[in-house]
Amino acid sequence: MSAVCIDLPGHGHSDSAAPFEEGAAPLAQNADDIAMVVRALAPNARCIIGMSLGGLTSIAFSQRYPDLARRLVLVDITPGVNQEKTKQITDFVNGPATFPSFQELLERTMQFNPTRSEASLRRGILHNALQLEDGSWVWRYRRVDAPPLPEMRDAMAANEPSNVPSTSADASTPFTQKERPSMNPLWEALSAWGATGKPLMFVRGMRKQSVVTDEDEAALLERVPQTRVEHVEEAGHSVQGDAPLELAALIRDFAL
Repeated sequence: MSAVCIDLPGHGHSDSAAPFEEGAAPLAQNADDIAMVVRALAPNARCIIGMSLGGLTSIAFSQRYPDLARRLVLVDITPGVNQEKTKQITDFVNGPATFPSFQELLERTMQFNPTRSEASLRRGILHNALQLEDGSWVWRYRRVDAPPLPEMRDAMAANEPSNVPSTSADASTPFTQKERPSMNPLWEALSAWGATGKPLMFVRGMRKQSVVTDEDEAALLERVPQTRVEHVEEAGHSVQGDAPLELAALIRDFAL
């Protein structure tokens, strides 16, 4: 089994998120971007998998592109997420926009991820951060108070400022407060998925860092009674980071 891993707009190695159109739904725009990739690279994909914001995007994707969504895996996320549940995450990403050294970035990451090994966090940082020309380090997710990444700086040099995409998200959340999407349409999308009988697997981290509650899980099962629920005892919100082999085995068993 092979997988296509996609960085959402404004995350990882993907381009910065363009400004959302007036009245547009951010998750729907993410879903539209994902659909283009899926149609091009994996039109017969057996499964769509999403974690955190990716999971919410996957729900929107399933509603907008039912022909491309045959199975869903949601990793430690439901539409029941709110600011209180994600406080530890937002406290982490609301930290300094830049770090003078890799060691300082690593130390802060270790502070907020006490159950992870230093080696795994070091590896994760090297995938998700980069060093600027002045020697400082920044995360690859886009935030308005950080210096532009090299690819964005080059774009700004080649284009008029009005033509350069700007970051819509602030440092603490995937969306500004004005753009924060209502979760009701996502619950409705899950109800629609439940009515189709299509398979869904919900993987929940059981450590305190999870953003899912028992009430959230019950609400999901009410709407999608065919959901396969898997609890990963040694994982928090980042199941793929805390228990990668266990998550991979669950996905392989579910998708094949």
